Amino acid sequence: MGHRPDGSFTLGWVEALDNATNDSETWIRHFDSSGAPLGLAIAISQPPDVMGIDLAADSLGNDLVVVRARIPSGPLNFHDEVRAVALSSSGAALWPGVLLAATAEQWDFVADVDVVPAPGGGWIVVWEEYHHNGSPQFRVRSRHVALATGEATPPVELAGTEGLLREQLALATDGVQAVAVWREQQPGPNEVRLVGRTLDGSGAPEAPLVDLATLVGVEPPVASLDVDAWGAGRYFLTWSQIVGAGDVQVRGVAFSPGFPADPPVELARHPGYESEYGSAVAVDRRGRALVGWYETPVDAPVPSAMVRQERSVTGGALSEPVPIATLDSEVRGFTSSITPGGSWVIAWPKTRNALGFDVVGIDAELGATHGGCEPSDGSLCLAGARFLATATYHDHLGRDGVGHAVVLTPESGTFWFFTPASVELILKVVDACGHPDFHDFWVYASGLTDVEVTLTVVDTWTGEIWERETVLGEPFPPVLDSQAFHTCDAVPIVGPMSQVDFGR
Repeated sequence: MGHRPDGSFTLGWVEALDNATNDSETWIRHFDSSGAPLGLAIAISQPPDVMGIDLAADSLGNDLVVVRARIPSGPLNFHDEVRAVALSSSGAALWPGVLLAATAEQWDFVADVDVVPAPGGGWIVVWEEYHHNGSPQFRVRSRHVALATGEATPPVELAGTEGLLREQLALATDGVQAVAVWREQQPGPNEVRLVGRTLDGSGAPEAPLVDLATLVGVEPPVASLDVDAWGAGRYFLTWSQIVGAGDVQVRGVAFSPGFPADPPVELARHPGYESEYGSAVAVDRRGRALVGWYETPVDAPVPSAMVRQERSVTGGALSEPVPIATLDSEVRGFTSSITPGGSWVIAWPKTRNALGFDVVGIDAELGATHGGCEPSDGSLCLAGARFLATATYHDHLGRDGVGHAVVLTPESGTFWFFTPASVELILKVVDACGHPDFHDFWVYASGLTDVEVTLTVVDTWTGEIWERETVLGEPFPPVLDSQAFHTCDAVPIVGPMSQVDFGR
């Protein structure tokens, strides 16, 4: 799925034409933020036996569609290819399809592929290759694909190790750099390492490999893997893990390019089994995670329900688990996406039989994470309840705390830390969008304290964050930021939407 900041998105899927010959067709279709189609479904000219499809949308409305195909080369032989084609928002091909990777030897294959828009334009494509010549080897490689011409840079190797199984790959970008994450099977029984590496705008590695988590569990120890950016230099890695018979856990780790990762947090735990199709996670720029999974009672032959829940990257529940749909067939695919402001889409195949092989369409649910600002003891809602302001502190005795909010006017308020009679911070957010010389929201603040302070203001319409920090022992200086938020043209997050039947 390719999702744009305005909430519009592109869905891609593969249709089987003949199970005997493995012939298939690849399709995409554009939709607006309400789920209404923006034109007809578009057939993608690609090899017939497509094993998987990934796509990414850039901010200009262009999509890069990447397919992984298995090409017969004899009665018992085959080789895998990774091909890409770019299309404009109208569906017109920007250039002929390009071949990004191909295996040469019998039984070599491409294990997984992912793609993201590249900082500065174009796309970054990362894939895993398995080579079986002599001792088994896995290679993780990347290429940059140019927007205007489709020209691809030479492949760059991100990792290569003998004997380690890599079959889960995820890729994300914060607009400045990208992060690739994958799993590695360890020599111990049911032990998996999750590793990551930062990439520059061309897809080349910027830093050495970093361990993000080591997991031990029931086979398979990691069933699905995903990573998303939720701000500049902020990423969130999620995975589903079978931790016991009939006990599946969805966990997450927040990290920055410098690493190391925070301790894992539990996002969901549910009964039944989990497969690689079983969960999906996306995170907006406020650190609100949309977690989706399907549940199966231990004694049931097929999944019984798809469920979603909103959580923060610190693990806190932002909503109760909500059933999306009751199913009578196995889900053979599951995807979700979210915009920086919190508008989300969850899509899954609609099937006609219990094994899930007879796909007759695509169903989806659209909605938004909790938008807007709700005042509380620890938060101010300013400028039309659009901006959420919070403050935290660390004092000279080593104590940490949260500022208590007091409203003064619709644009201003204060925070106290130790006693209501002692004001520590004063804050104002000014709407200057109609000013003849400005087109911004201003943030003015001042402090009456020398404790360590973090003052955060969030535009709840877009998820953009403004932050100021001070050091313990230094006074909080006056802040007069007349360019704090360049978000005058943003539109508010829409409310929850009903399910949509996309058909084909």
